[in-house]
Amino acid sequence: MTKVRLGNLCLAAAVAGVILCAVLMRAFYMPYSGFWRTVLYNILIFSWAVSVWWRILHAQTRRCLLGAAALMLFWLDIRLIRYDFAQTPEMLRRLWYAYYIPMLLIPTLALYTLFFLDQGQSARCTSTGT
Repeated sequence: MTKVRLGNLCLAAAVAGVILCAVLMRAFYMPYSGFWRTVLYNILIFSWAVSVWWRILHAQTRRCLLGAAALMLFWLDIRLIRYDFAQTPEMLRRLWYAYYIPMLLIPTLALYTLFFLDQGQSARCTSTGT
């Protein structure tokens, strides 16, 4: 096996292991399991964001995908604070309304990403004359 394939296999095994840990934490209740699951999900999303940073060359597409990753991290952290640490009704209400920020902006960024990808395709087609 080549070095690249072995590295990809190890990375896939690590991601599968993190996902399995999160699923097992949910299945078998442990103290502070919600906190640790959120930490694992944050690690997965952050890892995805780093891979997007390395792999995506088109600057606007990369910015949109990194913005979506940041909003996902924000949403998970709001969720963690709301269910594990918030105590006053005022704080609960503000965190509930803060959910709307990523829930509205993530699909919007996905639409912008689609437009940027389509723009790149049409620019290549017109330059080749097809």
